[in-house]
Amino acid sequence: MRHYIIALTCLFFFNSCHQFVYKKHLMKDYYLLAVDSKYDMSVALELKDKTAYIGRIDETVFEVGFDDRFIIAKQYPEGQKDMIRYFILDSNKDTELAEVEASVFGPLTETDFLEKRKSLGISEELKFTINLKEMFNSKAKN
Repeated sequence: MRHYIIALTCLFFFNSCHQFVYKKHLMKDYYLLAVDSKYDMSVALELKDKTAYIGRIDETVFEVGFDDRFIIAKQYPEGQKDMIRYFILDSNKDTELAEVEASVFGPLTETDFLEKRKSLGISEELKFTINLKEMFNSKAKN
């Protein structure tokens, strides 16, 4: 009986730690994730052993675009909808052990974002293709 209770406890713990309000694969090992609330929306790198995620672009991400190398994102910092920050993630410069600053440029203003995008040689074809604004404008709490 004791082993049964331990097994159930482990199963419950494992499942509860891997539930997300929102989870969408972007490219490579990168995901758009919201853990407890839609306002937790961020871009994260999944570890190679598939046990956890490392945050790369913090909450609250509301628009994303990506190709086979770059992820571009717009963020409401701390859920403030009156302010927009921009980010560029270069997956070729990222590893599980890398500091965020090695692969993520931002927060940027729109002007700085456009300049950095050009200096990195990011194609103008790369657009913001995932738009979650409606999710944040809904009246639901999460």
